[in-house]
Formats: sequence, C-alpha cells, structure tokens
Amino acid sequence: EHLAAQLGQPLVEPMPIRRLCRDAVEQGRARDMRHPWLSVGQHTDTRPDLFHAPFGSLDIHQGWRLDLAALLAGSAARWAMPDQVAAACFDWTAIRFRGQGVRWQGHAVDCVVSCEGAAISENPHWHSLPLHADGGESLSLHLPIDLPGAISAGFTLVPLGRQRYWLGATHHPGRAVSGPTDAGREA
Repeated sequence: EHLAAQLGQPLVEPMPIRRLCRDAVEQGRARDMRHPWLSVGQHTDTRPDLFHAPFGSLDIHQGWRLDLAALLAGSAARWAMPDQVAAACFDWTAIRFRGQGVRWQGHAVDCVVSCEGAAISENPHWHSLPLHADGGESLSLHLPIDLPGAISAGFTLVPLGRQRYWLGATHHPGRAVSGPTDAGREA
C-alpha cells in the first residue's frame, strides 16, 4: 500500500482463487485441511461450460494479483534519472544497507524490489537465501469469457481484465531455461 501510494497507482488487486482437485487423493487432503484462507467447495463443477471438476474444488481466500507492469512502469517513472543506465545493467553492488535504511546512488529508498527471475541466485544481496530456480512457460490469451478469479488445476489461469488471461502452462521445479520448450509447445 505504501509503495502504491508513492507510485500513485494501485499495484495489487484482490483475486479469488479456485483450486480444482485433480484426483481423489487431493480431494481428501482438501477436505481434511483446516485453514482460515481455505474453504472446500461442495460442488463438483466450477463452471460446467468451462471446467469440469469431478473431485470438487477449494477456494483460496486472501488471494491477490500483483500488476507487475504497473509496478515496473511506475517505478521507472518515479525513480528514473537521466544518467541512469538501462535496467538490464542494474548494479546491485550500488545498494548500501545501513541500519534501518537503504541507499542507492545517494538516494534514500524505502524498499528494494528485485524482479530478476532465476538470476536472483546470482544477486550478491540474496545469495544466502535458500532459493531454487523454477522454470515454466506461460501464454497470454484472449478468451470470450469473464472469470471472477484465478483457476489452479495443474495449470494456472489468471484474469487480467478485458477478457485477457495469463496461462501458466508448464512448471519445471528446479529447472529454469530460457525460450520455448517442447513441453510448452505440447501444453
């Protein structure tokens, strides 16, 4: 909220998430789960015209979507300097942590947002964190439907507004590759 106020635009959109159970085992785990952010659906079809869910589903409350494009554009506009090198050449060693404050190129900043993807494992500030790169492929889609929230079922479908969607089509834990793969083409 603080960063959104500084940038003058909303960055986070609350978003309900529906997890479709893929089999009886997952359905059983969902029914046994007790958490304030989860509720198990008693229905078997989320939207029969779109998704068949014979093993039921669970709703994940308190979900949200970060508008990464707004974050990056707003940050670039707010903190850009005429002599600044392109973002691809950002020098992480220029960040100085002092007490409770952070300084970058002589400017006091409230926070540091790292949008490096798998390259974060090479970042000198985060190398001690137990991070593991995950790979996967996604698609941007236009669908003639309006879903009220995200769907998770071995893939992730996230509404972006105006019938545009982000589809996380594949997931490869521990393996980050760049460019399309055969698995992505088949998905």
